[in-house]
Amino acid sequence: MAGRNRVNDELKIRTEAGKTDIKTVVFQYLKYWYLILMSLAVALWIGKVYHDSKIPLYSASAQILINDDSKGANNELAIFEGIAIERQSTMETEILEMKSVTFIEKIVTELKLYVNYIGYGRLSKKTDLYEDSPIVADISNLSLTDLDFVGIWLHFEKNGTVRVSENGELTDASPVVKEFPYSVTTNYGEVVLHKKFDVDNAKYNKIFVGISNPAAVAREYISSLSLRAAGKGAPVLSMSVVSTNRSKGVDFLKALIEKYNKASENEKDMISQTTSKFIDDRIRLLSEELGTTERKIEGFKKNQGLIEVASNAQLVLQENTEYERKKMENETQIKLIEYLKSYIDNPKNKLSVMPSNIGIEDESLVSQVNRYNELLLEMDRLLNSTSENNPVVVNKKNQLMSLLGNIKILVDNILQGLRISQSDLDAQTSKYKKQMSNVPTQERRYLEIDRQRQIQASLFLMLLQKREENALAMAATVSKAKIVSEPSASFAPIAPNEKNIYMMSGLLGLAIPVGVIFLITFLSPLLASAMEVKNYTQIPVISNLPICKNAVDVFGGESEDCAEAFRMLRTKILYNEEFENTKVFLFTSIKDGVGKTFVSKNLASSFVMLGKKVLLIDADLRRQSLSEFVEGGRGLTNYLTGEETDVESLIIKVSDTNGLSLLPAGRFKSNPSELLTSEKLDEAISKLRDEYDYIFIDATDLSKYTDTLILNHVSDAVIAVARIKVSDKTKFNKYDELYKNNQLNNVMLVVNGVKN
Repeated sequence: MAGRNRVNDELKIRTEAGKTDIKTVVFQYLKYWYLILMSLAVALWIGKVYHDSKIPLYSASAQILINDDSKGANNELAIFEGIAIERQSTMETEILEMKSVTFIEKIVTELKLYVNYIGYGRLSKKTDLYEDSPIVADISNLSLTDLDFVGIWLHFEKNGTVRVSENGELTDASPVVKEFPYSVTTNYGEVVLHKKFDVDNAKYNKIFVGISNPAAVAREYISSLSLRAAGKGAPVLSMSVVSTNRSKGVDFLKALIEKYNKASENEKDMISQTTSKFIDDRIRLLSEELGTTERKIEGFKKNQGLIEVASNAQLVLQENTEYERKKMENETQIKLIEYLKSYIDNPKNKLSVMPSNIGIEDESLVSQVNRYNELLLEMDRLLNSTSENNPVVVNKKNQLMSLLGNIKILVDNILQGLRISQSDLDAQTSKYKKQMSNVPTQERRYLEIDRQRQIQASLFLMLLQKREENALAMAATVSKAKIVSEPSASFAPIAPNEKNIYMMSGLLGLAIPVGVIFLITFLSPLLASAMEVKNYTQIPVISNLPICKNAVDVFGGESEDCAEAFRMLRTKILYNEEFENTKVFLFTSIKDGVGKTFVSKNLASSFVMLGKKVLLIDADLRRQSLSEFVEGGRGLTNYLTGEETDVESLIIKVSDTNGLSLLPAGRFKSNPSELLTSEKLDEAISKLRDEYDYIFIDATDLSKYTDTLILNHVSDAVIAVARIKVSDKTKFNKYDELYKNNQLNNVMLVVNGVKN
């Protein structure tokens, strides 16, 4: 019993948690290795075909630094310093401009990205040739605005000629091209094909030339174009685009940066030209006024004969000159403010760029003017890619109108303040003029005229200086976008992912046969293999028996494998400590037809071959399988009913096996279970134990009757027989239930019908 408990504990640990043995499951599938290998090979081949049928996609990326000072506003950064929201808005505006359809369409048209050359190699492997196509298409005669799509197939023949088709299929009507250029007529115009290099050296069987509408291609590039700030509030912009050719993506990003810089330079030139025109107009007017004033001074001196100012008024003149200087500066600012006010109030200049950097000293006004110019340019750029009803445009316009109103109010306030200051300065100069009452009237008149000349000359010189500064700003070539990381493309394609495709193909190639095997085996109620037994029962398996040709006596046939299998079973019984001192073996099963009688007879024959004296008892009183091999109707039932008193007289010798005896079942009785409970059975087995070395009792199956459980008390061990593809594996719980409840003595399992 101790040995049995040890085996029971060991099996209980092994079969815990659903009784699933991974090794058994693996070996179950490895039986079909050839099917799995074939399925895996086919799946990998399909994966390769799928991979080669897709055009590889490459990612090109770059980084640029957005310079906000490139617009020409000197204090633009000072205005936005510390206001992160404004900076983010500026970056979003730049991104919106770059991703506009109009902007991208210009790049697509310039690089001719709307013309694609797809090369087809072996196994229909596709490649975007871009600039490596041996034949290029001239689409100058096509109407691109009305173009939908044009496709032309070029098939390379072995003799060096090219055949043209529209749908990829060659027919007898497909034209043969021997010389280039060659014209192809389409619904949108003519496409002229030119040979770039020798067609004989082409690496592809055929090339597809696809011509699309530039606007549609631009939208495709916009969807694959990624623009984002490198960090929160950072002026660095990261850009990437996905394309079917490495060089194509790099060229696109280079053109995008170049076009963006060009557009920024145009904006800068617009501001500079407006400022230049304003300064030139003011210089022309001041030149005329200054000439008139200087002629007045010249005439006055001639008429009055003045040469120098009297020295006795020097002190008064110095004080008066200081205030006159302040008045001159104040009047200069008044003139500039009045010039700016007249420009703003002019209806022709509504929503136009205001002149900036003209010498106005009020910092707040200069800041507002620069802010107004910036918002106006942002709105103009948005109008290039969207309509006036766009909420962003409407918002910009409302900001402009609000800012314009603020500028007007600020101009009026500044002008009013300057005029008040002018009144104060006039009062001071009047005081000193009274002190100069003795100064000749001519000198006073001369000073008045000279003061006017100085104001005009100072303003004239200042405007000349600003004109030079503006000219230098126009000549500056600082780009708005500075390249931080040059455009470059990935060497390996990002799609299709070859590793993932082969991985998915391999998994699919394994999953299909495994799934089929699972449906065939694990979903079938019948036992599929000997290794599967341990997943459904805790009873130890003592031996596996192969399929035998001779289903009656394996030792009398030609199946050496079967004979050897029974010898192995005999050896395990002889040298197994669980069967020590065991003489009576009871053979049973859960279902008929598993070879229970076959196993008991041949195992008995194997013991006889060792010189053992063995008795077979046909206790299957319902089927009487062993009794079919003998003649006569006398047997065990005759003894149990009392018709016979000597059980040994009912035993017969099996003629073909020396040392093997058989106690037949006897005549059929309607109450076999009751007969087996007779005390005579115990007396007979007890007596026969002394006469024979081993007694093998062939009992009925466990599924329908209790005969086996009744016979269990006269046996030392029970050998349960199961058969591959016959036994129902879901019924093994019957064995386990009896095993756990100790209702079967020292039970072991034999699996019959196992394939070699």
